[in-house]
Amino acid sequence: MRRHLTTLVVLLAWLLAAGVPAAQALPNLVTNGGFEQGNFAGWTLSGNTGATLVESTTTHLGSSAAALGPVHSNGVLSQLLSTVVGDTYEISFWFLQPKAPPNFFSASFGEENLVSRRNTKSFSTAWTQYVYDVTATSTMTLLEFRFRDDPGYEYLDDVSVFDLTPPPPPPSPVANPVPEPGTLLLLGTGVLCLAIYTKRRREG
Repeated sequence: MRRHLTTLVVLLAWLLAAGVPAAQALPNLVTNGGFEQGNFAGWTLSGNTGATLVESTTTHLGSSAAALGPVHSNGVLSQLLSTVVGDTYEISFWFLQPKAPPNFFSASFGEENLVSRRNTKSFSTAWTQYVYDVTATSTMTLLEFRFRDDPGYEYLDDVSVFDLTPPPPPPSPVANPVPEPGTLLLLGTGVLCLAIYTKRRREG
């Protein structure tokens, strides 16, 4: 009795483990989104690349952030991401506003302009999160930031892009498949042999 109870408990535990998969975090499509590698690895830096660096003094989370301070013209920071046409993507990043003009900051995902700020003035030291949901229209989508800050720096950190569209379910198995004739023959032979063996044991 005890052995049967133990077997039942093990079987129930196995069924629960098989039926309830562990929750998995969505993968971030952006490489080095928090600039924790200490550089712009994974990113393409173009335009005016002056006064644009990864530093550890002013950060949102972690030990690094991008300090953006090109003068007179815009710098560009971008990544080309593999996307699925029709899927919805969540684009998120943290931005610390510049303190005084002239300055500029914009973000776009493919053909979608997410935000554009020009000559803003702020004395806040708080980071602001920007979150947008965009439907992809191409198999490759450019995530791009443009920036300029003549008197100082503006800061970018914790950039992420997640595919919010769940994958299609796996195909359903065929219900109650009909055994092939050969299978039925083997099954019948096995049952017959078992019956003969049981009868002989009883007679003996």
